[in-house]
Amino acid sequence: MSHRKFFLTSAELYRQYWIEQKTAPEIALKEEVSHNVVTRWMRKYGIPLRTKAEARRGELNPFWDKQHHPHSKIKISLKNKGKQAWNKGLTRETDARVEQYSKTLQGHVESLETRMKIGVSMIGKNAGEKHSRWKGGRLPYYGPNWLQQRKKARERDQICQFYNCTITQQQGRELDVHHIISFRYFGLERYEEANDLQNLISYCHRHHVLVEAS
Repeated sequence: MSHRKFFLTSAELYRQYWIEQKTAPEIALKEEVSHNVVTRWMRKYGIPLRTKAEARRGELNPFWDKQHHPHSKIKISLKNKGKQAWNKGLTRETDARVEQYSKTLQGHVESLETRMKIGVSMIGKNAGEKHSRWKGGRLPYYGPNWLQQRKKARERDQICQFYNCTITQQQGRELDVHHIISFRYFGLERYEEANDLQNLISYCHRHHVLVEAS
């Protein structure tokens, strides 16, 4: 390859490497220089280089869009059987490797195609009774006085009752009203007890979901 003077500015080199996600060899080929020249100028400009993990993501990974042969999967499974995961019990505070791995994932968002593949693969696997948090499904009806009691609870509370939350009725959507003791415990025949104001509390939607999941 013939060599010529490197003319890319700091901004242009940053744009190609980090915005357009080109590799150093790809930039070098375009500029007709060696990739060592590109990396040397990146260091001179103060442009951070990708980690090995970042450099091998997606289509840059040699195993991209490839699958192990079924026999290989069995061998890998048998080889790892009984082995403890290297990061079990470790945190970013106690192990530098975990901290470094966490940094490589910061700001990373899977592509739409990848998210669609994951979504399709999970269809039906954790739905309904198969989900670990399944509680019998949502009851469609909370009794004839539910709408009235829900309104009273919102008027009484005015603000999300979750600790330190300041979201009010007027911010966006109405507050959710939650049964402190589950309606399912009382059953429809005891709806008046279930919907008693002492058993109702108001949360913003985010904290309502959090409380329901706990």
